[in-house]
Amino acid sequence: MDRIIGCKWVFKTKSNGIRKARLVIKGYRQKHGIDYHETFAAVSRMDSVRSIVASTVLRGWKLHQFDAVTAFLHGDVDSSIYMELPEGFEENGYVCRLQRSLYGLKQAPRIWYQCVHRVLVAHGFTMAQSDNCVFYKPNCVVCIYDDDFLVAAPDDAEIQQLRMALESEFKLNDLGSPRSFLGIQFDFHADGSISIHQHQYIQKVLSDFCMETCQPKSTPMAPKVLLNNVPDGSDLDEDTKARFGTAIGSLMYLMVGTRPDIAFALGTLSRFTSRPQSHHQAALQRLLRYVKATQFYRITYRSGQLIGYTDADFGGSVVTDGAYSTSGYVFKLAGAPVSWSSKRQGEVATSTTHAEYIGQYNAILHLQWLRTFLAETHLFRSPVTNIMADNQSAIALSRNPEFHKRTKHFNVKFHYQGAVLNKGEICLEYVPTEEQAADGLTKPLGPSTFTKFCNLLGIDREELMKVDV
Repeated sequence: MDRIIGCKWVFKTKSNGIRKARLVIKGYRQKHGIDYHETFAAVSRMDSVRSIVASTVLRGWKLHQFDAVTAFLHGDVDSSIYMELPEGFEENGYVCRLQRSLYGLKQAPRIWYQCVHRVLVAHGFTMAQSDNCVFYKPNCVVCIYDDDFLVAAPDDAEIQQLRMALESEFKLNDLGSPRSFLGIQFDFHADGSISIHQHQYIQKVLSDFCMETCQPKSTPMAPKVLLNNVPDGSDLDEDTKARFGTAIGSLMYLMVGTRPDIAFALGTLSRFTSRPQSHHQAALQRLLRYVKATQFYRITYRSGQLIGYTDADFGGSVVTDGAYSTSGYVFKLAGAPVSWSSKRQGEVATSTTHAEYIGQYNAILHLQWLRTFLAETHLFRSPVTNIMADNQSAIALSRNPEFHKRTKHFNVKFHYQGAVLNKGEICLEYVPTEEQAADGLTKPLGPSTFTKFCNLLGIDREELMKVDV
């Protein structure tokens, strides 16, 4: 006997006052292999979005945004699914058999992506192998995130041609130049530069955690703080623990979108979501106070070549348990960051050179993807991209990985960077620590040093508030 899945009405009042009702199937009752087989959500990488914006500025192109109406109602379902009649339309002895996709189905995002893929390919677009949610053809690039489309093209004719192609299958809302995309606000300037920020999102986060009137701070983390778990320390109660995890998740979206300056502090605190203690809660509150002080920070793309920075902190200065090092990298295009990372290394380094060597390996791997994406979509090409590092021993080892008693224990995979450098497309160069733009991605910094770090990153510090150190 076929399974019957329930449904419900979802009501919402939009920001413009319009009241909306949507029928949603209870997809959580679906069984894998019976009601669905594969799932996939069309969400592009944030790195791709920022790279498209930066390349648009460099090429003098236009950005445009579309929104698909009732996106997940398009496409035929790929299995037999029976649903109860919705409330208000009940009739004894009858159920619905779905022929088209419906909101709530686990496979609905995949069906929608297949529809978009079919339409774009039919009109001459090619799916990028480096990001399956980006499609391109000469003089036009389309980035897909669920039902949102971000389009980059040199003129309105290309944009309208794409709009007509999509409207042949779907109903679209033409939103014009993007003002808000995925919670990221866009500001367009007279000189052709573009700024992105999340001021509205920050205000919502501060309101959700009752931090609107908190005393602001000038740095996200105290320079000499220790966050190791204390064996006899006081664990948070379940409600506070849940709020701790929610706050970390909320700030994570901010960091991933437009705020590399909080990457280290947030990444460190996220290690303790399973068992946060009182000193972790205090560190989180300080981070929120810093976000309050810097809610108007923005990334502005103007001009400049692709360049990277990599750094590592040997042994970890904030969490010393396990002696794991932290590595970080940032890549800038058009004078502002498009990709960044701050992560604990997967194995224990035995020296500063070892830690920096691992950090260089991680940065080179990401740069290979970034160069491939930019070249594949014809957005930006550069014969050589420099990665700036501040450890001369690690740089020398990558250029000439000779066998040495102090390096014989290095994991063989890290020597891959030598083969990449020999091709000549990526080059490691030395930069003094004072000019290292990835320094704040690996350790907490003092107020003056942190301010310089933000400047090196390319973050615009507008409408600053008076803050406490």
